[in-house]
Amino acid sequence: MRLPVASVEDLVLAKLEWAKLGGSRRQIDDVHELLLVAGDRFDRAYVESWIEALGVAALWRSVVTSPEQA
Repeated sequence: MRLPVASVEDLVLAKLEWAKLGGSRRQIDDVHELLLVAGDRFDRAYVESWIEALGVAALWRSVVTSPEQA
């Protein structure tokens, strides 16, 4: 049986969009956790190719420059 599964990168983008729409801190916390879980397998270039089109560049920058990502 084949089942569609969202990639970590697509989940990050969706959560950034939800945070933009609702201002939810929970979504940003989830993005931090997803980045930790994905580690070196995370395709940052893919995410960054979409952030401007989705209007979430400022949120993305706040995530990747936060002390939690250091």
